[in-house]
Amino acid sequence: MNITKNLFITGLVILSACAAPGDGVKAKSGYAAAVPVITALEAYHQANAAYPSSLDQLVPKFIAGNRLAATMPDKKVTPFKYRQIDNGYELSFSYTGPGTNQCVYRESTKAWKCYGAY
Repeated sequence: MNITKNLFITGLVILSACAAPGDGVKAKSGYAAAVPVITALEAYHQANAAYPSSLDQLVPKFIAGNRLAATMPDKKVTPFKYRQIDNGYELSFSYTGPGTNQCVYRESTKAWKCYGAY
């Protein structure tokens, strides 16, 4: 029984040392890669009085196609996901390590929220 308890406590210590979803190097890489996409979405909105139905409509006038994904520090490429909501949009990206994490930017709040599962 002590071995199980020790393994459980060790697991908790390891998880508590990991960055929370939205913190850490991978999340910061995703945020930085999203800045030009958000800028392009706003420029499209300025020019068309509406947001695009897909990110592909931004290419090539507002952004290069290769900018529609984030390259993480481990070299994994994560495409941005986009969807229109109400009169705005959500932009999101996912990354792993530790666990599986998703970060979502809402145009209405101009803020990121991240969720994760270990």
